[in-house]
Amino acid sequence: MSPKLPYAHPLSPLSIEETAAAADVIRALHPDTILHFRVIYLREPDKADLVKFLDVEHAGRLTPETPRPPRLASVHYVVVANQDKPQSIESIVNLEKLERVWEKTVKTDVHPSFTLHELQETVKICNASEILQSKIAALSLPEEFEAVIEPWPYGGLDIYDENRRYFQALVFAIDKRKNNPDANFYSYPLPIIPVVDWIKQEVVRVDELATGGVDDPYVAQPRGKGIIDHCQPSEYVPELLETNMRDDLKELNVLQPNGPSFSVKDESLVEWQKWRMRVSFNPREGAVIHDVLYGGRSVLYRLSISDMTVPYADPRNPFHRKQAFDFGDGGIGHCANNLELGCDCLGVIKYFDGVLNRPDGTAHSSPNVICLHEQDNGIGWKHTNWRTNRAVVTRRRELVIQFILTVANYEYVFNYKFDQAGGITVETRATGILSAVNIDAGKTAPWGNIVSPGVLAQNHQHIFCVRIDPAIDGHENTLVQQESLPLQIDTRTNPNGNAYKVEERPITTSVGLDAAPHNARLFKIQNLSKRNPVSGKPVGYKIVPPPTQLLLADPRSRQAQRALFAHHHLWVTKYKDDELYAGGRYTLQSTIEQEGVSDAAARCDDVLQNDIVIWSVFGLTHNPRVEDWPVMPVETIQLHINPVDFFTSNPALDVPSNRNLTSKYAGETTSNWSRWRKYLNYGLAMGVTVAAFTNLSIQTVFWQQMTVDLDVSIAQLSNAQSAQLAGLATGCIFFIPFTIKYGRRLTYLVSTAILAAAAWWTSSMHSYAELIVTAVITGLAGAINETAVQMTIADLFFVHQRGSANGLYFIAVMAGSFLTPLAAGVQAVSQGWRWSYYALSIALTILFIMFIFLYEETKYVPITVGQSQEIETEPTDIDNGLTKIKSTEKNGLELDYTQSNVDRTIHMNTYRERMRLVTPTSESLLRVFILPLHVITLPHVLFTALQFASGVCWLVLFMSVVSVVFSAPPYNFDTAAVGYMTLGPFVGNIFGSLYGGPFADWAVLRLAKRNGGLFEPEMRLYPLFLPVITMAGGIVMFGVTADRGMHWIYPSIGGAFFAFGLGANGDITFTLLIDTYRELTAEAFVGVAFIRNAVSVGVPSALVPWMSSMGLSNMYILSGAIALVIGLLYVPMIIWGKRIRTALAPRYWRLVEKRMKI
Repeated sequence: MSPKLPYAHPLSPLSIEETAAAADVIRALHPDTILHFRVIYLREPDKADLVKFLDVEHAGRLTPETPRPPRLASVHYVVVANQDKPQSIESIVNLEKLERVWEKTVKTDVHPSFTLHELQETVKICNASEILQSKIAALSLPEEFEAVIEPWPYGGLDIYDENRRYFQALVFAIDKRKNNPDANFYSYPLPIIPVVDWIKQEVVRVDELATGGVDDPYVAQPRGKGIIDHCQPSEYVPELLETNMRDDLKELNVLQPNGPSFSVKDESLVEWQKWRMRVSFNPREGAVIHDVLYGGRSVLYRLSISDMTVPYADPRNPFHRKQAFDFGDGGIGHCANNLELGCDCLGVIKYFDGVLNRPDGTAHSSPNVICLHEQDNGIGWKHTNWRTNRAVVTRRRELVIQFILTVANYEYVFNYKFDQAGGITVETRATGILSAVNIDAGKTAPWGNIVSPGVLAQNHQHIFCVRIDPAIDGHENTLVQQESLPLQIDTRTNPNGNAYKVEERPITTSVGLDAAPHNARLFKIQNLSKRNPVSGKPVGYKIVPPPTQLLLADPRSRQAQRALFAHHHLWVTKYKDDELYAGGRYTLQSTIEQEGVSDAAARCDDVLQNDIVIWSVFGLTHNPRVEDWPVMPVETIQLHINPVDFFTSNPALDVPSNRNLTSKYAGETTSNWSRWRKYLNYGLAMGVTVAAFTNLSIQTVFWQQMTVDLDVSIAQLSNAQSAQLAGLATGCIFFIPFTIKYGRRLTYLVSTAILAAAAWWTSSMHSYAELIVTAVITGLAGAINETAVQMTIADLFFVHQRGSANGLYFIAVMAGSFLTPLAAGVQAVSQGWRWSYYALSIALTILFIMFIFLYEETKYVPITVGQSQEIETEPTDIDNGLTKIKSTEKNGLELDYTQSNVDRTIHMNTYRERMRLVTPTSESLLRVFILPLHVITLPHVLFTALQFASGVCWLVLFMSVVSVVFSAPPYNFDTAAVGYMTLGPFVGNIFGSLYGGPFADWAVLRLAKRNGGLFEPEMRLYPLFLPVITMAGGIVMFGVTADRGMHWIYPSIGGAFFAFGLGANGDITFTLLIDTYRELTAEAFVGVAFIRNAVSVGVPSALVPWMSSMGLSNMYILSGAIALVIGLLYVPMIIWGKRIRTALAPRYWRLVEKRMKI
């Protein structure tokens, strides 16, 4: 059946269906025959046919009836009819007619590219080889080590080799004690290289390697045991590092609240500002760029990484075979990384998938092999008029198309960058792990560097070739060499000797050329038939060849002969269909470059105003350093392709000179504070927490005394508690917006003062009405505690410290919930319940005074530069010494250019500044009130609110029942004894807070290290299983044992289990919320506090009828079941939380943008 893609663009990569259809056509031609499919990919249309189609497309006249080039697939496969002599065939399949239209049997003197399957089988052959295993055994590896096989292409046949298909392998040892598959085995190289005959499927020999130094023989010498005893571990994965990860690195986010400036259509057409291009992926070259236009004018027909070679420079046998052609030997399709959001590319990302085939011809998608994003690259252009002090500046934004390869030990990052000034940059970044060999202890070698004991990193080169198929206002172009040369003094033409001459020479025939930085040599790609109306010169683009070293191997060597393309910095050839690869079509085991760029140049074709191709060669000579181990920092090389006389002015003049909303001056922030300053501030905030929860909890201890003293019922006291909870639910809605706008300090002061006054009033009240009023007031005043404290935690602490900080918070919560009721109960026995409120009022008054003199504002108010705007100024007369200017200015960016007055130090606030009553910002108070209503619907907010609401409901239930049940038979506890019942839960909560705080922080660091150092907020949820179980079990144990009149120790233990779960659960989920929505912490916790208190308002009022109708045991069993179900919601959050968060990221950042604009 024909694949259903009648209107697929001719440059769109093959789909899975098309790939499978191409394989089916080939299978039908070889019935009952074993076939191994190497690669199946789009065979690009002939250029003459495609250009006609693209011209129609560019003119906007494309219709379904427009003639299209045939849709073709290149299929490379092996017929395994005779195992000794398999036949390699290349075919082209017409996917519309489902028939083969061309085929070629590959010559037996070359070897088609290898497949991932062949490498995997090579490892199996080596592991099964008795020859190799005996060699490994002879090395007497320590018992805790085992060998690791790293397959390599056989880098060129030796003179004595038969022309057979070989593979070789480097061998290392991995330390099994690490119990980690990512342990760095490269730090334990073994001095053997097995050689595999692929046709025989066996190891035919094992080359033993020399391990000596500069003065030792170049061949292997007899060695004793302990070949890796002098080697040391060199780990790089975070969980195996002996040092801690940095904890002083703050977040740096790329925010695009309105989405990206690019668009993608047809899954391949990319449009970004004035740029338009097609992006595709194939298994040989990776990302390929086609049909590049700027402002509707053609610039390039095709751009790709054509080839690369990595020759090693160790002269000892058999290291001359260490020469990889990473693109040609096996193609890079299966080496392309599946890029991850937030890791390899930042910002708003568009990913492109690749389609690859398996050896049996079935197709599969390789996700996210290319990422598309925008990035800021500093200033685009700028000028300051010193006469008016007006500066106009734009940012240089780039569109980046990136793909990354992992080729055994090395990684390569390839970026195509397009800027707003019409420039194109091709960037390569080399990173990964050095390929190393074993060296004897204490020795050195000139052909490498010792990077770790026993590890010699060999000198080598990375040489790349970029293929540029230009289309500068058309496909007939010319390469022109330009040099800037000195000019001797001449009385007529250079009387002062300061002039120099610019010489230009058109290149007329295909040839290899070299860089000459001492002459500022560059090459222009010009269209001689199109003239720039300003300069009168031909329109064009220029290339300045990176003046890097070319191949250093002797020209007569096998390495040099295999990579003739690496003998010049730049080549120009005449275009020919299917001539795409600088190193030739077949590089695997080659002895000399065939059908590569050197052969194309040797034709001496006419390239003057013709359809030409430019091949730019550049590289990195890598003489390793210790700092490159165990993973090397990226080494970056860039090739620039920039317009020269292509435009009539700077094409980026129309880029807006906007100020960035989020840029801020560096000033004193809480990150500059000493530890004691942070914890003093945080300790005062904890005091407010203890006071708020004391107000919520202590009444229940002496309800029996209050019923007599105030002449109220238990139901009325429950109603008062509900009123207090209602105040807590609504108070945060009113107080927190003021906290956001005016700072934390004022809110804490007002809250503490009101709580102190309310406690004094409560101590002297005599009526039910006063009971209700004081309950509402204390609820309103204490409502800030959760949200304001979480804002303080976010202000003061780094991500990995917030769990511990929240652990302290929940200890304070439980101190107010359990410890102060214990003390109040003891006091009430001897002095009456009113004295407890007197003491609370005194404590709050002292806390209020401490806040006045000690609490510093933690809200960081940056000095923002504001949004760009046009400012009308009065007409001014400016005399610049030459002419007078009468101007009415519209200033984009105004800068004070008085450099001498600039203080470049970070300003530290004085004590008076730190103790300001308010720290106002320009927020609109109305918008501050409204924003939490939007934030409350975010899933992580709802999850945290539901978890905490559940916990507080059971806390209120616990505290209410303690007084009712334990003051009645069979316990008959007095007020003091009722207070003691809260001691067990307090102790349990301390352990819960330690579990949800420091332990969870430790667990998160471990998980982040195992995740390559990448922290995900949902990692905090993994430790939740234990708190969920203990909270639900503790609820049931407390209620059932109390109902049955069992010894008081059993309900106490149940309460301790419950409090352990409550403290740990709250600690973990609160910290999760801060980590997830750091920019909207305050708004998020307004929602949490409102939901939590709104849900718990009805619990006290419903307690008596609920307990009467169900009985105490059944009520607590049902409560435990509900708590378990709600708690286990963390499981779907672990599974889908990141996906949900990622999907809602645009909405979140829109809310953040609103927050910024507030």
